[in-house]
Amino acid sequence: MRCDACGYVFFPPQNLGCEQCGTTGSALRPCQLVGSGTLMARVTVHLHAKPERPAPFVIGTVRLDDGPVVRMLLDAPPDTLPPIGSPMVAVLSPVASEEGSRVHDLRFSLAQPAPLQE
Repeated sequence: MRCDACGYVFFPPQNLGCEQCGTTGSALRPCQLVGSGTLMARVTVHLHAKPERPAPFVIGTVRLDDGPVVRMLLDAPPDTLPPIGSPMVAVLSPVASEEGSRVHDLRFSLAQPAPLQE
């Protein structure tokens, strides 16, 4: 959501009021967020309460370039954690579902460096 009164962008969306200035109502509008940001923290989960999410897996905290901070699965092996401060991008990562069909998780992955220009 974006607050027209102060310009603050927040996630997840809620209609209680702007998290920065408290404005409510029509000044709060849904907005699209870019899928890029900076890795602030990461942790490997070794035991999960739900068997449909087999461990180990990596959770990361990413500050989006648009401002909000999100926590999401990282598309990274638990033994090769990306460094804090790394540029990250949102990716759709294929995973197997309970029925055996392919579904996708939204995750963050290390951004590929831009090619050098001559």
